[in-house]
Amino acid sequence: MGGLRFILALSVVFHHIPGQPFMLLHGGVAVEAFFIISGFYMAFVINEKYATTNAPWVLTFYLNRILRLFPAYLIACAVKLYFCNSSHTPNVFSTHNDVTPQAQAVLIYLNIFIVGQDLWQMLIDHTSQGIPNVVIDRTVAFFDASSLNRVYLFISQAWSLSVEIMFYALAPFVVLSKRRVLLFFLACLMVRLYFLQNSDIFPNDPWRSRFFVCNFPLFFLGVMSYWIYTKAKDLKSSKYMGMVALLVGTVGMVFSVCKFDGAFLFSGSENYDQPRLWFFYIALALAIPYLFILSKQSLIDGYIGELSYPIYLVHGFVIRNVALHFPLYSPVTVMLIITALSIVISVVLYILVDRPVDKFRHKLSTKTYTEKTRKLISRLALGLPVLLVSIVFLIQA
Repeated sequence: MGGLRFILALSVVFHHIPGQPFMLLHGGVAVEAFFIISGFYMAFVINEKYATTNAPWVLTFYLNRILRLFPAYLIACAVKLYFCNSSHTPNVFSTHNDVTPQAQAVLIYLNIFIVGQDLWQMLIDHTSQGIPNVVIDRTVAFFDASSLNRVYLFISQAWSLSVEIMFYALAPFVVLSKRRVLLFFLACLMVRLYFLQNSDIFPNDPWRSRFFVCNFPLFFLGVMSYWIYTKAKDLKSSKYMGMVALLVGTVGMVFSVCKFDGAFLFSGSENYDQPRLWFFYIALALAIPYLFILSKQSLIDGYIGELSYPIYLVHGFVIRNVALHFPLYSPVTVMLIITALSIVISVVLYILVDRPVDKFRHKLSTKTYTEKTRKLISRLALGLPVLLVSIVFLIQA
């Protein structure tokens, strides 16, 4: 599974490189696949770790997720802010920008707390298409169109983290019940189908691609994938099934890259509800349990998978700087430079930030943590945004 997450992260990197010669997988499809994997993992940890303890665990689950996402994210934002100030690039923390006061307040919140970035980018994308919508139009008028620019989001791809967080908030109350999972899956799928049927006024990008409710069916596919795992984990044939899934996936990706430059699954307009893509989503959900069984004991696979998150965070910054400093290099050379730098920076971020925090947060999942430790971690989680704000003032000074 770690190798799969790594490939998906590189797919997003390749997708965002201007003039990329090929893709591994379409970046948008890779993000959808990440949602399925996340649904599987959340169902797994909640059912097999958190819910097995008699202690109150929901708050512990939330704190664990906060510590998983925010330390590396906030440090990446702080580094981006430093470079913005060094190059005199306008940003929401500076006084020289084109945003209104109300938009600046919202953007500062979004850059620190992430939640809502998907809705903000929905606002940007819908507005750019000029499709009349009373709510959108009034919101744009309130914030002013000049404020609707992705440049004011330090990590613009963090909209998907906002979607993840919304699912994390819901997961403890849903994934323990198959009935609730099916009800939420069908309800959210109906919303997605409604937007699909009315795509002339609710285009795929952003309504089905970014709106968190429309992405929830993919998470719930991952939860259903966990149900398969509970039946398959004790079967002797499961590892062989994992090998078959790995072989089929590898051959399929190589075929797509060689024959279609990585775009076999994706064709035409940006529509993530093409039949071939839903076939892929379902096939992935069916394969995940067996890939997990095959790889869960591999330390190397686990380490590779841990790099997927920092790669996802830093690649946009790397792409912009490489494009600036290596404009005349061939597309393949630029892609190799961006990939190598993204991986190196991610390794450093993982070693210095993620790994120490992971050791600390894993204590939350045990049955022996103390109330004193819980309070300490609560203060740490709440203090992370305060830490970023302090760094902002230091840099500004």
